[in-house]
Amino acid sequence: YLVISNVCKGNNIRTLINAAHAYGFEIVFVGECSSQNQFIREKTSHLHFADFEELKEFLQKNSVPLVGIEIVEEARSILENPFTESIALMPGNEGTGLSKRQKLAADSFVYIPQYGDGTASLNVTVATTMVLHQFTI
Repeated sequence: YLVISNVCKGNNIRTLINAAHAYGFEIVFVGECSSQNQFIREKTSHLHFADFEELKEFLQKNSVPLVGIEIVEEARSILENPFTESIALMPGNEGTGLSKRQKLAADSFVYIPQYGDGTASLNVTVATTMVLHQFTI
């Protein structure tokens, strides 16, 4: 699954949906969305949960861990292949990363190693696509 909750820009949401489809992930939306992004949801096959508690209940019943994509101390590098057979990946917001609620809901975290010092993080769609790719190989 690819869990989209805190991503705000319509272009980013569309790109995440396209990447999820390219790598065989099912789309999951959590919470409400802005009216401008409602159109995107209506045109996309997806699961929807009102909140993270509802999402977590569904994932736990199906033995699927929720993995946040975030640069935090306890995160594991995607190069370690820290993935299970079933997974729900959750990117954060374009500017602020995962929210406190998202971090509390996550079972674990992964990050993408960076070798230069030109930026603190990658664009949400670039980072998520890299993680989706690493999971599928």
